[in-house]
Amino acid sequence: MDKDKQNSQAKNVQASNFDISETWAYKFFIKSAFKLVEKPKKLLDLAASAINFLYKDMRSAAFLHETKTQIYALGRLVRAYAKGDYQALSIGNIIMIVAALLYLIAPIDFIPDFLIGGFVDDIAIIMWVFRKTKEEIDFFLEWEDNQKVRINLDELKNEEKGN
Repeated sequence: MDKDKQNSQAKNVQASNFDISETWAYKFFIKSAFKLVEKPKKLLDLAASAINFLYKDMRSAAFLHETKTQIYALGRLVRAYAKGDYQALSIGNIIMIVAALLYLIAPIDFIPDFLIGGFVDDIAIIMWVFRKTKEEIDFFLEWEDNQKVRINLDELKNEEKGN
């Protein structure tokens, strides 16, 4: 299936009256995420699994660049949350993000990933969660950028002291 058709299908699922939050899968993964959110080690494992999924299972789907970027951002957010570095999230949104990543890496899918077009359901869920949590994700990305600047400035200060 070509890039435009798969992206179009994912957007159609998302834009239709189909409510992802009413599906059995969503409810199952939300319950799982609720139990997982208080277990930092398991959250770190989930973040690593989601990022590995990008490089292993979605590597041939080069046309999914935007979705891959979103998944990578969600993985970094969950990792920062699990480490206690970033806690500025509502509990509902972290649970929703964790549920989406669980769905992404789970062998249970509406459309199995090995089939042609198998990533359509994964893309739709990631897009839906990203849209629902966009404001908090944007705050995280801004915080993350500020951390990089602060780290770089700290490195410069340490270099100046060493000289």
